[in-house]
Amino acid sequence: GTGTPAEAHPSSIRREGKNHVSSRVGIPRESDEAKEWQSYKGKLQEAFTPMFAWIEKTLRTLLPDTFTVLEQSVDILPLGDSVLAHPFTGFVLNFNVSTVIHRDYQDKEICMVFQISDCEGGELCLVEPGLVFRLRNGDGVIFRSHQISHFNNHFIGRRMSLVFHTDKAMDGWVDDYNDW
Repeated sequence: GTGTPAEAHPSSIRREGKNHVSSRVGIPRESDEAKEWQSYKGKLQEAFTPMFAWIEKTLRTLLPDTFTVLEQSVDILPLGDSVLAHPFTGFVLNFNVSTVIHRDYQDKEICMVFQISDCEGGELCLVEPGLVFRLRNGDGVIFRSHQISHFNNHFIGRRMSLVFHTDKAMDGWVDDYNDW
């Protein structure tokens, strides 16, 4: 934080009269799941590299302002860390999941959802605009998941969705490194 020596490692910092705070708190890091499945992460990255490149190019072209906002979170990751799906800092693979109506309040700007499936049903429903997307294998949708309630219908068969997002919590890191 303010007044901290520049050479001090976050784990060694103590505020007078305060208990130790874990240096993991407030610092962007890879999820425990990603660490646990590291070998699969590499295989996914290799398999989806063309798709990730297409997403980056398409978003940069179609939504340049949004792309720039999302990219700020990527450009400032600690230790020069990289992301798989630039400009998003995260993505989730959902296998055979039906969701209840929800909003992703912690998502920043937009999310992007792609469906890979061999199923009947499973439509993506956006409540407030009243839209129902019957996504075919490989189709994708961009929407503001923090502002629009959404869910997907039940389905028969096999269904996987890839959800790309950036957490709003990254704003604190972009602004002032979460006060480190």
